[in-house]
Amino acid sequence: MPTSLLALDVSSVCVGWSLFHGVKPVAHGKYLHKGKAHGQKLAEFEDWLVALLERDDPEVLVVEAPYAGRRRFAFGVLMMYYGVVQMAHIRWRGKELPSEHRMAANQVKRLLHLPKGATHTARKIIAIERINQLYGMSFVFSENKKHSDDDTADSMAVARAYYIQQGHISQEDG
Repeated sequence: MPTSLLALDVSSVCVGWSLFHGVKPVAHGKYLHKGKAHGQKLAEFEDWLVALLERDDPEVLVVEAPYAGRRRFAFGVLMMYYGVVQMAHIRWRGKELPSEHRMAANQVKRLLHLPKGATHTARKIIAIERINQLYGMSFVFSENKKHSDDDTADSMAVARAYYIQQGHISQEDG
């Protein structure tokens, strides 16, 4: 089991992150992208991510992989931010992010036994409630990304799914 793990939930608006020591979260937060144009946002995001990786120096980085099922333009933009994660990992570790460190969204939901919600908002609320239950958090959902904890909760879900996938904890733990 990795001694430390950094999990990311990446979007073009906000990045939720959580740092784990063993299987326990020890720090978490969100990064709101800065700048107006995507190029500027991407450069700022890379600087922030590399600084975070160098500061916390986790043994493992895991990220939720982009999902192509929604709007094509949104997927294309998301792939740019995902590319920054790949580049930052290479700058930090000098090698490619391993494929088992890229968690598909549907795999995260399945491994955490998250039921399907009727709407996108309902699914977000279900995920937040599950993470609050598992880790004793008090995350809340808001349509306003500045006030919502859904990206941070999603990063914890990504970490937990990785631990389950790797056999470090069982799906029934917690």
